[in-house]
Amino acid sequence: ADVVFQAAGGAGQGVFDAALEADRYAIGVDLDQRYLDPHRIIASMVKNAGEAVRRLVTLAVEGRLVSGAYRYGLEGGILSLEYGLDDPLVSPEVIERVKRAEAEILSGARRVTGRD
Repeated sequence: ADVVFQAAGGAGQGVFDAALEADRYAIGVDLDQRYLDPHRIIASMVKNAGEAVRRLVTLAVEGRLVSGAYRYGLEGGILSLEYGLDDPLVSPEVIERVKRAEAEILSGARRVTGRD
């Protein structure tokens, strides 16, 4: 693979090490991990867990929290794709395409499916 999307947070360092060794790229997760290797990590899928918790606490305080699964995604900034603060490895054109796809997801024009 040319790019590996690791989904192990801080434990994903091995993926970054392997990307360096194999002259490949990686995508981080949980927080913007590009600072760990700005030459190999092209982006990070950032989870704003603090905002998710705030929403749940608000529901609890308002007496509206019910048992069950709560799903969060792009809406309200719970998930975002970050490219690092300086000199992204991804071209502006690709970043724009991703932003358009995100807008389509948020508007309902593009449906995302996955396993539960």
